[in-house]
Amino acid sequence: MKNFLHQNLTKKKILLRLDLNVPIHNGKILDDFRLQSTLPTIQALLEKKAIPILISHLGRPKGEPNPSYSLQPVAQKLQQLLQTSTQPPPQVLFHPQTIGPTTQTQCKQLQPGQVLVLENLRFHKEEEENSPQFAKQLSTLADIYVNDAFSVCHRQHASVCAITQFLPSFAGLLLEKELRYLQQLQQPTTPYVAILGGAKVKDKLPLIQHLLPKVDFLLLGGAMCYTFLHALGQPTGNCPIQKEFLPQIQPLLHSPKIHLPLDHITAPKLQAHTPTQIQTTIPKNEIAGDIGPQTRKKFKEILQKAKTIVWNGPLGAFEIPNFHHGTHEIATFLANLPTHILRIAGGGDVVAAIRNAKAYEKFSFVSTGGGAFLEMLSGKTLPGIQALHGE
Repeated sequence: MKNFLHQNLTKKKILLRLDLNVPIHNGKILDDFRLQSTLPTIQALLEKKAIPILISHLGRPKGEPNPSYSLQPVAQKLQQLLQTSTQPPPQVLFHPQTIGPTTQTQCKQLQPGQVLVLENLRFHKEEEENSPQFAKQLSTLADIYVNDAFSVCHRQHASVCAITQFLPSFAGLLLEKELRYLQQLQQPTTPYVAILGGAKVKDKLPLIQHLLPKVDFLLLGGAMCYTFLHALGQPTGNCPIQKEFLPQIQPLLHSPKIHLPLDHITAPKLQAHTPTQIQTTIPKNEIAGDIGPQTRKKFKEILQKAKTIVWNGPLGAFEIPNFHHGTHEIATFLANLPTHILRIAGGGDVVAAIRNAKAYEKFSFVSTGGGAFLEMLSGKTLPGIQALHGE
């Protein structure tokens, strides 16, 4: 995969695919993790006197313009971030269209030292259809295409795949970094431990099946683990059980590598300020919202031995204060392990939990990808990466 750093980019217009899909409420950005992650590539292009034209999606506007999903607040935030981190600070412009004559005019007028943010790609249904016609229209705006959006590389979308047919195409710095760390998991230093949480068995089952032969220990938590406990014949109270997956789960339970929770934090409902109990079995009218102290102790004993750790999915309903302790404690524990231990985490909820625990800086790498991280861990080839290889 080609790197843009060795190219002469002076005055070249760069169509830069980023993931600027950040949570916004009343025009205010609630978490700028993804924006911060994009800055090194933008800054590198500016240093090479290139003119970045930023394209991204935001939310799911269903192929139609919707002011609630405009990238304008993102452009304003990027201006602030680049103002404080880049010398000389660039001028960030926003254009309320993605393609068309006015976009063409705006792009032609751009000068080095300017950055242009185009409107949400998903205001056009052709983006999610991987339309070559839409990709071709995008390609007329620039000289070179750079993909720095690892988190959408599992999507066959026009700005990720079809676009590479029309412009010389390169990987951005963040995309290269994501792949470099994830490729280290192909030949991990052992012991290798995976921590998997989250709610949906459907999402994690292919990953469990793929990782089980490779890891030394597989620690399971989150709402999905109650389906595993149910398969073992343990009482699971009012926990949601995904019975359609029991036939696939049964053969996995013989593996000594799998470690399930030994105790739970339970309550009548998963709500803030609800009285909770520590239980080794989940009572009939209660629901489990977190792993208990015995489980945390056991998981930490295993993690203490590890040389490589990968984490996807929270271990409980961490967004509710009563049920955040398990995820928070494991995040803090991992952050304080020696620096030579490879610790990779990914998925939106885990990233939020790690940031809440003030542990982000101490992880070896925290991925921006949710679905892409999951698919890559599951051994799948990502369409966006194939497209950059010209496949």
